[in-house]
Amino acid sequence: MLPQLDPTWYASQAAWMLITFCATFLLMWKAVLPRISSVTDERQRRLDDDMKKAEAFKAEAETVLKEYQSVMASANERARSILEDAQKEIAEQTKAREADFTERLERRIADGEKELNETKERVLSGVRDIAAGLVPEAVFKLSGIRPAEETAEKEISEIVKERRL
Repeated sequence: MLPQLDPTWYASQAAWMLITFCATFLLMWKAVLPRISSVTDERQRRLDDDMKKAEAFKAEAETVLKEYQSVMASANERARSILEDAQKEIAEQTKAREADFTERLERRIADGEKELNETKERVLSGVRDIAAGLVPEAVFKLSGIRPAEETAEKEISEIVKERRL
């Protein structure tokens, strides 16, 4: 049979159990628990310090973020201003170029019209001269009558004016 289960040994087992319990209790109370307590206190103190540092870093980060946002807003405003100035300058340059182009185009159109009118006058003068020479001959060949040169030129001039050639 097992000695733990033998009732004769109960008293000595209870005494040794009480002695072991008391020794363990005293050892835990005087040595282990103070160390555990100091470790937990140190850990808590470190956590508190870390939390304070984290809050300080958070406040610093918020300050830096606000500065960054302020700088970015300023930079965006400056860029917008530069862009608006550039757009105005481009618009002014475009307007000046358009005006210059329009002026040159109008001059070229006027020169072209003038040249066209001069050419038209030369051609009409040539047509009048040719007609003045051909009409009396044609009338003579067709009718046998020779018209006066002044009459033929007068009729040709009236025809040219009526038809606006």
